[in-house]
Amino acid sequence: MAEINDGDVPYLNDHPYSPSVVGVDSTDSVALQQTDLMNTLQAAMLLRGEIRCRLSKKFSCGYEIRPILWFSKKTPEIEATLKALGLTWKETFVRTEDIAKLCHAFQDFFNLSTKADGLKMVERLNGALPQPLDYEEVEESLALIERCSESLNTQSPSDESRTGERT
Repeated sequence: MAEINDGDVPYLNDHPYSPSVVGVDSTDSVALQQTDLMNTLQAAMLLRGEIRCRLSKKFSCGYEIRPILWFSKKTPEIEATLKALGLTWKETFVRTEDIAKLCHAFQDFFNLSTKADGLKMVERLNGALPQPLDYEEVEESLALIERCSESLNTQSPSDESRTGERT
């Protein structure tokens, strides 16, 4: 039975009712969900990330050091996923807000990418790694990157004990 409150029908036959699916066959809805999932998974597999460290005349310190994300190729599925996130295709994503959106959307799928460790580094350092202005800040940034990298690559105690047994 439907409950009607001021023209609103929150429950239909004791199930939550969503007006967004009115007139849509449930099989079409499932197919759409599967398409969205497939688009997301394909985008996750093609997502790449790293901390860019390179010489640059653009910055006063002489180096560009920042997190970046990119997709290894452009596909309609990736464009659809980006559109759903409120983003448009770019060769590289460098804005903190764009990186945050992409990391939030794909963090559960980072291991599907061949650059999973790079993606994890980008997620950790996005917003925490400012572009250095002088040589001292370059050294601080590189130390921060190294600490983050080491934390991602630490062995568990059980791994260390196994390596000790082999020698």
